[in-house]
Amino acid sequence: MILSVFILASAVGPLIISPLSEVYGRRLVLHLTMLTFFILNLGCAFCRTGAQLLALRFLAGIGGSAPAIGAGILGDCWRPEERGKGLSLYYIFTLLGPALGPVIGGFIARYLDWRWIFYSTSILSAAIQVIGLPLFPETYPLVIMANRKRALRDQENAEVVPERKHVREMLLQALVRPFRLIGTQVLIQAMALYVAYVYGLLYLALSTYVLIWTEVYGQSIEIATLNYMSMALGFTVGTQIMGPISDRVGPPTF
Repeated sequence: MILSVFILASAVGPLIISPLSEVYGRRLVLHLTMLTFFILNLGCAFCRTGAQLLALRFLAGIGGSAPAIGAGILGDCWRPEERGKGLSLYYIFTLLGPALGPVIGGFIARYLDWRWIFYSTSILSAAIQVIGLPLFPETYPLVIMANRKRALRDQENAEVVPERKHVREMLLQALVRPFRLIGTQVLIQAMALYVAYVYGLLYLALSTYVLIWTEVYGQSIEIATLNYMSMALGFTVGTQIMGPISDRVGPPTF
């Protein structure tokens, strides 16, 4: 359940986080979600009951679903025929995390308190955010153009009137769009079912793979988790093969 509620939240979060990134920009939403994950994930280490841990894990999963913006950021920075290269690099880290996490977690659970699993991930999250605050720029073109327009108005000492109605309309449209697409487009429904199956299969393997080596082969928990390195190797090779292939095939033309 501790794993399942986090994955459930990572499925719910993008329905809100992704549309918000198209209204307020990738940078602001990404930093806010990372900050949310850091605070709530760190709070998991101080939980005293299972109910507290489940609640905070779910809320932390919403903040942890920030990688849903990754595809949008790649779309901002790469041309359609070149996005395979960006995806091959991006998915190395998004797939190596679930594969290498159990290895690190196994040694932490063996030699340290379980709370250090949350301490260590919170420390890493804080370090990434501190580095990203000054270095990560805004990538969404519409927000960049709006910021430049606002800066020109400020230079001319013109009064800037906030377009609240326009922002509300954009926000409402962005939040409704995912539900409208999934509810009306058969192709998107089919793709969603396929991705849901693959995603569920992936996390089923990640959560049960270690049991084979501990219960069947009698390995200790820290040694058993080393077998996840095979998954990490497979993920890395697979992403590096599929990235160039997708660029060679090219985007669909209509």
